[in-house]
Amino acid sequence: MATILFPVLNWGLGHASRSSHVIRYLLEKGYQVIPASDGTAHMYLQQRFPSLKVHRLPALTIRYPYHNAILNTGLQSMHLLQSFIRDKAAMRQLALEAKADIVLSDHRLAAAVSGCFNIILMHQINIPLSWGLAMPANAITRYFLAKYHEIWIPDTPERLLSGQLSRIKSSKVRFVGPLSHFAGVAPIPSLDKAHWDVLVILSGPEPQRTYFEEALMHHLQGSGLKTLIVQGLPDKNQPSTLRQCRDNIHCIPFLSPGQLLPLIFESRYLIARSGYSTIMDLITLGKTALLVPTPGQPEQNYLAMHLLKNGRFVFQKQSELNIQTAFLQLDRLEEGITLDTGTSPLQRAIEHLPAG
Repeated sequence: MATILFPVLNWGLGHASRSSHVIRYLLEKGYQVIPASDGTAHMYLQQRFPSLKVHRLPALTIRYPYHNAILNTGLQSMHLLQSFIRDKAAMRQLALEAKADIVLSDHRLAAAVSGCFNIILMHQINIPLSWGLAMPANAITRYFLAKYHEIWIPDTPERLLSGQLSRIKSSKVRFVGPLSHFAGVAPIPSLDKAHWDVLVILSGPEPQRTYFEEALMHHLQGSGLKTLIVQGLPDKNQPSTLRQCRDNIHCIPFLSPGQLLPLIFESRYLIARSGYSTIMDLITLGKTALLVPTPGQPEQNYLAMHLLKNGRFVFQKQSELNIQTAFLQLDRLEEGITLDTGTSPLQRAIEHLPAG
């Protein structure tokens, strides 16, 4: 079987969580998979696949200190360019050492390696900016996409979840269906039998992850609602232990998919970012939630608005949080969207991989 080098973008835990489903499926099919990433995504993948060596790539991160996407990106453009150059060199060296046949990159744009069959897994091909700004941004994306043999979009051919974000005319496109790290995962019963009123699932880049956590604590403290905040902070050197953060709020740094799964079904209300991987998780489980986009990430704002139209999610901006209103709206909703999230589209894509 072919050897697959699998680099994953470290942008919170979303890319790592959805990639874990693909990696697990490839391993079941007998492929040799070599995951690689940096930061929290690296730690997550190492926890999910302790029998594999997860290689460490150069840090490829962008911080979101401001609410303006152009300002955030513009101030760090030189850093991003240097990161792309380092990433490409590291990938070339790693592919040579591993004798990789295939590179399957989750949104690490510069990961394509000459001599390998290159695939990129991504949903955000079009950045939802004003026309004058979107043109150069999307041109850069398409420059990198030209280096890949296939583009795997984790959505249906109708683009029910990603909408205009993934629209592209290309013969390279394969739709592999929604991907969730909950697929095929057995729930792990908690020793703490308490049921939670509110479950908050945090994710995304700093410092906005911390800002969101602080804002939610401010709004939920003293509400009388028993709240659990899963902070999205894996640390392979520290056990993830539950602690009381405020009078009615408990926090835990990280939970595995199996540990998180029963809590999602037992909790009355869910609050999460409108990141694409989180949305795929909710869709897979047929659950609804209050979605709060990360400030400065216009694609998350687009996704929240796109899904709001179907009447199965509640959307609020972080600067305009009104928890009581959100919960009243959630009480009036039916359960979330349910799609056919079977592995058949992913299976078909994998069956067409080169033999190596």
